Amino acid sequence: MNKEDKMNHFKKFKFLYIGIAALLIILIVSGIFVMNWLRGQVESYDKIYPGVTMGGMDLSGMTLEEAEAAILAKSEETFSEQTFSIDYEGFSVEITADEAGISYDAASLAKAAMEMGRNKSVIAQYGYIQKGINADDLEFTVLTSTDIVEEKVNKFIQLASLELVEPTYKVEETFITLDKGQEERKFDRKALVDEMKSRIESLTFGSYEPQHQITEQSKLDLEAIREEIFVEATQTEIKYVPLDWTEETADKYTEEDLKNYKGNHKYVITKGITGVDFDLEEAKTRMEESKRGFSINLIIQEPEDNRESIEAMLFRDVLSTWTTKLNPGEKNRTHNIDLASKAVNGTVICPGDIFSYNGVVGVRTAAKGYRDAKIFQSGEVVDGIGGGICQLSSTIYIATLRAGLEPTERYAHRFAVSYTKLGQDATVAWGSLDYKFKNNTEWPIKVMVSRSGGSLKVTIYGTKLDNYTYELSSTQNSVKQYETETKYVQLGSAEANEQGLTKLGQKKSTGGQLGYTSTTYITKYDNGKKVSTSWVNDSDYKTQDKITYIAAYLKSDGTPYMDAAGKLIDPNAVVEPQPDPTPDPAPTPEPEPTPEPEPTPEPEPTPDPEPVPEP
Repeated sequence: MNKEDKMNHFKKFKFLYIGIAALLIILIVSGIFVMNWLRGQVESYDKIYPGVTMGGMDLSGMTLEEAEAAILAKSEETFSEQTFSIDYEGFSVEITADEAGISYDAASLAKAAMEMGRNKSVIAQYGYIQKGINADDLEFTVLTSTDIVEEKVNKFIQLASLELVEPTYKVEETFITLDKGQEERKFDRKALVDEMKSRIESLTFGSYEPQHQITEQSKLDLEAIREEIFVEATQTEIKYVPLDWTEETADKYTEEDLKNYKGNHKYVITKGITGVDFDLEEAKTRMEESKRGFSINLIIQEPEDNRESIEAMLFRDVLSTWTTKLNPGEKNRTHNIDLASKAVNGTVICPGDIFSYNGVVGVRTAAKGYRDAKIFQSGEVVDGIGGGICQLSSTIYIATLRAGLEPTERYAHRFAVSYTKLGQDATVAWGSLDYKFKNNTEWPIKVMVSRSGGSLKVTIYGTKLDNYTYELSSTQNSVKQYETETKYVQLGSAEANEQGLTKLGQKKSTGGQLGYTSTTYITKYDNGKKVSTSWVNDSDYKTQDKITYIAAYLKSDGTPYMDAAGKLIDPNAVVEPQPDPTPDPAPTPEPEPTPEPEPTPEPEPTPDPEPVPEP
């Protein structure tokens, strides 16, 4: 194409080009206008694009505030009734969703919903405004807090934990309270805190029973408790206790101790004991029904007070009485008897106990006031401390037998005595010979002694439960003759002085007592009717030879100086010449005394470790 043609061609399309350019300019200007308008529309749209949902909830067209409020409402609806709880056998602690800070993150979620699609172009966003956005359903995000967990776990542990309590009981005035105790229950605090935090963070609502450790308490032993508190009711009674027993020391003596005690007793009248018990079967039933503590009534049995009737029984009867005669002119002997009587008077012997004469009277010494009086020693009558008190032991012996009591130790005198019949005496010597008897009655007995002038009286008081009376009898089985002897003693010697011989030819006779064997019996009567006769003892009394002491002057061979006529002489006397005297007729021998039928009152105990006082 030539230049002209080109020019013509340019001219031809010039207006076309201009028109196109103008159109383009118009279009550009219009586009800019439209875009600005669209932008204005998009930017002025302050709501969530249509089609935006969250957890199935439509947020289309909501403002940020409206969306946040809607999400909060949804959160309230979703979580208001939801709780976490820690539960164990009725103990429960609850954590509400609100306490756990559980809620949808409304501000963030509303913002996320508002921003949905706003990162797209203006045209696209305008399209969302017009037609809605086709977006995936947004998910709720949840806020939680575990700050409350420690507090709630502590509260639960305080409620549900148990300290070990062993069973106990307490006796009240009319009932007994019993506590079954409780087991020990422990929870792992850290493990429980961790578990509840995890459940909150994972929104695992509902109840949780935690692991725990149990230590069981001992079982309430009702049989053992009953045995401990049981008291058998006893009436007021007379009780026999050791001599050193007092109410203050009573606790140191068990019933077994009292049963096995071998010594002598004293009596006390004890106040009746109130009986205490409870119904064991009822207690077992109540224990099964009770969760822990319960009480049951005590069975109280009050005793009957019969002190007066017991006191009226004591020593109400005279079991026996016996009197022996003495010579009050023998002052030392009578004094000794009075001292021993004072020691014995009022002595109480409890049932089963043994009365010991030596034990009650004690050792006879000058320091205790005893005096010298006649006693038997080595077959002779001599002065000895405490002489005469065998009369008291013998009088007690007779009273004992006549009361039906049981002698357990008795010795006859060496020689028969005058104040009792044969076989009815009882000699004593400190450290060797004693008189003992047993109280074989059911009640205490009391020995009373009195002396009036020449009478020594023993009375035994007790409680007579039968109609028996007793009588003694003795038989003389044999009589043994004594030997006679004449003994010259040197005038002025100790032996002569002891016999009271102070003059040449003065005489004194001692001894001359027959010996006997005898048997004693006791006869028992019931209301005056003879029941039985029983052997009591066999007694053997020695003879006491008669010795006549004569004061003389003795030769070296022990024979006396005598003149041709057989008359005692003093060899040192001056002899004056005298006419031969008419021989004296030979002296007529003195007749021997006829043996007395009754024994002389000069007893002496068999093998005497210590002198026995002669009553």
